Amino acid sequence: MNASSAISPLEYPATWPPPLMPPTPSHLFHRIPIVGWLAWYLTWLRHAGKHQRTMLDPIAEEIIRQLNLRPTTGGWPISTEQRQIVKIISDAVCLEKGMDFPPALHPEDPCQLLFWGPFDDITPGIIRAELSKQFRFHLPSEFIIRSWDENWTLRTFVEVCDEHRLSSCRSGCA
Repeated sequence: MNASSAISPLEYPATWPPPLMPPTPSHLFHRIPIVGWLAWYLTWLRHAGKHQRTMLDPIAEEIIRQLNLRPTTGGWPISTEQRQIVKIISDAVCLEKGMDFPPALHPEDPCQLLFWGPFDDITPGIIRAELSKQFRFHLPSEFIIRSWDENWTLRTFVEVCDEHRLSSCRSGCA
């Protein structure tokens, strides 16, 4: 039995997808130049902070709780290159979610839960930068968007990255 079969895939939190922030309420002074803009901005900050604390933080905490229950190492029956891609993703998830150690990832983990967090664009950005640095290929942002929209599993994302890496190598190495 390998390590990835000893852990189960991430489960979606009770509140999913994350709710969008409701419109900021208008402020009494919103039509007064400068003073109104400042008052609106302060209202928006308070409103956004409340939305973050009450709606988004519990979702992030549930995802982090599930990841913290996992061991730090896991092995899939995959190639060395795919294992490196999984390590890159695990390190990016660890960094963005503020974890102490990179978690083992399950092949059936939903990419939406791994890539979502308080700083949504950081995890995919780190993954793209590290893939570019280690494998010398550029992963188009469309892959990240498709992984979210089509609800890819981690296995699908890794396979697509590996296929793109191989096709980039063939066209660049020839």
